[in-house]
Amino acid sequence: MNPPFCGSVLVAALAAATLALASAALGCGGSTEADVPPLSRAQFLKTADAICEKSDSEQESALIAFQKKNPKVGASSSAQEKIVRAVGLPPVELEIEKIAALPPPEGDEEKIEEIVGELEDAFAKSQEDPSPLLKGAGAFAGVEKLIRAYGFKGGKSCANPL
Repeated sequence: MNPPFCGSVLVAALAAATLALASAALGCGGSTEADVPPLSRAQFLKTADAICEKSDSEQESALIAFQKKNPKVGASSSAQEKIVRAVGLPPVELEIEKIAALPPPEGDEEKIEEIVGELEDAFAKSQEDPSPLLKGAGAFAGVEKLIRAYGFKGGKSCANPL
C-alpha cells in the first residue's frame, strides 16, 4: 500500500464542495454544485491520486486493526475474502464516491464519467466475489488500463484496490 499524502488541491476541492453543500442546505443562496469550477486535468489527477493513496493508507490501518482483533483468522481463501470484505472494500467504495464528486476537467466529463462507471462496476463485482482480488486486480483489471491511459499515476493507487 502506498504512503498517504494530502495535497492542498484535495483540501481546497473538499472545502469548496463542503461550502457549496452547506450553503445549499442552509438556504443561503449563492453556491451550488454548478458554481464549483472544473479542475484542471493536473489538479484532477493530483486530487484523485491523493484520494486513492489515502484509501490505501486506510486499508492498511484497517487491516492492522482487524488482525489485532482477529489474530486467529486463518489464511484460507474464505478467511481472506472475509478480510477483503471487512477492511479492503469499504475504503474503495469511499474512494470511488470521492472521485465521482470531483469537478471533472472541462471537456473530460464523459471520460471521467466512464472511469467512475467502470470503477463502480468493478467494485460491485468485487463485493459479489472478492476472491479474484486475492490474486491481483480482479474486476479492476479492465479499469486499470483506462485510468492509466487518462493519466492516473503508477503504483497501486486507484488501479489496484488491494
